[in-house]
Amino acid sequence: MTERAQSSIFQRLRQDLAAAFLLLTRFPVTWDKYSPEAPNLNRSLWAYPVIGLVVGLVGAGFYTVADRAGLPDMVAVLCALISMIFATGAFHEDGLADVADGFGGGQTRDRKLEIMRDSQIGTYGGLALILSFGLRVGCLGVMTSSQVVVALIVAAMISRLMIVTGLFILVSARSDSLATETGKPKMITLGAAALLTGGMMVVLLGGGAAFWAALAAFSGFAIMAWIAMRQIGGYTGDVLGAIQQISEIAVLIALCIYWGGS
Repeated sequence: MTERAQSSIFQRLRQDLAAAFLLLTRFPVTWDKYSPEAPNLNRSLWAYPVIGLVVGLVGAGFYTVADRAGLPDMVAVLCALISMIFATGAFHEDGLADVADGFGGGQTRDRKLEIMRDSQIGTYGGLALILSFGLRVGCLGVMTSSQVVVALIVAAMISRLMIVTGLFILVSARSDSLATETGKPKMITLGAAALLTGGMMVVLLGGGAAFWAALAAFSGFAIMAWIAMRQIGGYTGDVLGAIQQISEIAVLIALCIYWGGS
């Protein structure tokens, strides 16, 4: 491979990572430094687990600092989750709340989609956020310090892989959403994202725990995907956010059970 070709590949990887950070996080990304053209959101899908890795590391870092400072376990866990929410701007939590409001409050498909577009959070959305946050705190709060660090990273990575999986498997419920514009990932894109995630999971968890975590993540995805297909006939950006949240919770529950029984 020529030096020019290597430089081109490296440039595209940098653009993909920047595009993924731009969409999924609140990290400052000056896109003009990477390309004069608009971000290629479809091409950047392979990098979603990398974003999960970084967000997980942010949470793990804040947890470690709080834990070393002698704060109670639950407080340290709260510090970790809050830092991750700030890192993403509650991007996926917002999707979960909108889906809960839409699916819970709408009587027809069109009404559900209309409610999901509303920026206000209703009763169902508020309850969904409370339950989501509570389940994550509850699971992480009974783990050891080293387990919390690993769980935060693994759950953040594989739950974002489930977003890519959702785009690959499901059909769009809307024709005018950002998720629809992102488009269906190519098989090689999904494969790259899965390989990155799977490799990191095996390294951090080992084979047994990695298997159960992956099974839990896909089960969470499958449940949310089934509900979305029945409710609105496919995915929206909010549904993908809910998939991330449900998958993350499922992974934490699975690891909690697995380590609790070890």
